[in-house]
Amino acid sequence: MPEENSFKSTASDEFRNQTPADAQNTANDTPADPKTAKSPDPHDLDTLWAPVPLVQTRTQILTIRASTRPPKDKFIRVLPFEMGETGDVHGYVNCRPVYLFGYQFEGDLSEKTFYVRPNTEVAAMLTERDRLKNAILVLGVARHGSHFVWELKLPNGSNESGDKWAQSRIDIAKTAETKWIKPVAKMSAGGYDYDEPIAQYDDPDWSLIAFDEMIKAACNDRVIESSDHEAVVEALGL
Repeated sequence: MPEENSFKSTASDEFRNQTPADAQNTANDTPADPKTAKSPDPHDLDTLWAPVPLVQTRTQILTIRASTRPPKDKFIRVLPFEMGETGDVHGYVNCRPVYLFGYQFEGDLSEKTFYVRPNTEVAAMLTERDRLKNAILVLGVARHGSHFVWELKLPNGSNESGDKWAQSRIDIAKTAETKWIKPVAKMSAGGYDYDEPIAQYDDPDWSLIAFDEMIKAACNDRVIESSDHEAVVEALGL
């Protein structure tokens, strides 16, 4: 067993030759007892500052505001759009035709809108009860960069007052294609007017966004494909 004795002798010699400073360093390497460790000084600001990240990541847009009304008290612009002829889905440019269904759940302060898939049983059921509206989805942006989807109902000839409001929203959206405006609802006139900013704002850079991706984000959790959807069940008493 000569090798074992040699090892014990070497370890013993190192321990005997260890200086007080070496012993202190060895003690400092021992993990501190959590029960006796001191808490960080909350007033030590030097340990508070976080280093600036080397890589900045871009957040993916998963949701986007969608409503039948424009953002309240905001100057907006709308991505230029063109509506196709009836039945020609491919003729629509920067807008999407949808069947719009709205329902206000108990406890909510406003109606929530949904998009019903065409040529489905639930679409036929809602059409029979006059609960579907023809609309187009257009893309807008508020002054400080918050994008939104504007659900523009289309006039259908069934209600004069409703058609007047619908056409007014479309006209305002078209005006917002070329200049910054703040839509203002005029209840007495049955339509929208608008204010213009005093300052000259730069045009929005539409190349930074993808229209289809924005629309997909707006449709998240809003598409109805069957009559077992909660809003349909509540609205029709199924």
